[in-house]
Amino acid sequence: MFFISKDKFKLEWLNRITYTCFKSLFLRSNSLLGYLQLKGNSMIVTGDSLIGSATLWNVAFNAPDMGVKEEATGFLIEIYSSMNDSLKERLRDVSVSLATSALQYLEKRPTDPERLDRILRILQSFIVSYSPTR
Repeated sequence: MFFISKDKFKLEWLNRITYTCFKSLFLRSNSLLGYLQLKGNSMIVTGDSLIGSATLWNVAFNAPDMGVKEEATGFLIEIYSSMNDSLKERLRDVSVSLATSALQYLEKRPTDPERLDRILRILQSFIVSYSPTR
């Protein structure tokens, strides 16, 4: 299956229309491969190696359009808060993967407040989604 890697994906081509196409391709490809299930307007993530996830992270942190960055960040949050029970049982592994990806983008520009805020929102959403209820 053809998919554009994050290294070949030209961010200068990215606007809301091309991001919408990317997101549709992401959802459809991963659904066909069984990595997520689409149910109406919601999804359930069933695999931990989604095709195009590195590109999605790259878009969320490096897209030239702030609106596209926000949409991609929201989509990352949705993905990480939509795991099936099997993935929830491996929460530690998923947490490590999420933290590794987040830190990779923080290391590139550790003093960028917008980047730090984006990372913290993603991590906070994940923590809130999977914290045990009291």
